[in-house]
Amino acid sequence: MKRSSGWLAVAVLLVLVGAGVAAGTGGPPPLPADGGFVPLIGCTNKKCTMPDGCPGVMACDGNGGWLPCDYTGASKSCTACGQTGYQTCPVTDNVCHVTTLTQACGSGGCGGTQSCNAVPGGAWNSCVCPTQFTCHTTAGDLCGTTGSISCNGSCQPTTSSCTINEICNNCDDNGDGNVDEGLHCSCGL
Repeated sequence: MKRSSGWLAVAVLLVLVGAGVAAGTGGPPPLPADGGFVPLIGCTNKKCTMPDGCPGVMACDGNGGWLPCDYTGASKSCTACGQTGYQTCPVTDNVCHVTTLTQACGSGGCGGTQSCNAVPGGAWNSCVCPTQFTCHTTAGDLCGTTGSISCNGSCQPTTSSCTINEICNNCDDNGDGNVDEGLHCSCGL
């Protein structure tokens, strides 16, 4: 009998504690519905911005305050050469990572390339092209002679027509109907 009266006392004690908790008269506070910890009221992580413009997060310190802003490991958006790119965080270099770093520029035989100044807010660098290019005419081709057209600072041809100068070769290089005009040629040319 002693053994059963002990179990009876434990059962009565559990019923009384349960009744007190349910009535709000004693015992520990009830657990949340998910069985986890009671959350700190008003304390959830919040977004912030680091001094270099990168995204950050401020975490709860457990006492209703906030820990300092810290990097989230994300990157930040930037633009360079008319393109949207990204900058790695934390910012340790001044590079805006964009897709296109070079592009064609100029026209005609003066075509060249230009490179992107890939810093945040950067623009395309000046076009780099040849100073001149070789051109051909029918008369010059018959004589085996070529001409050249100059390129301006904007990488555009300075003229649209090819001019070939006469050389001493007993041929009408410039196609004007005269052979080697204006030249003093030696050796029978």
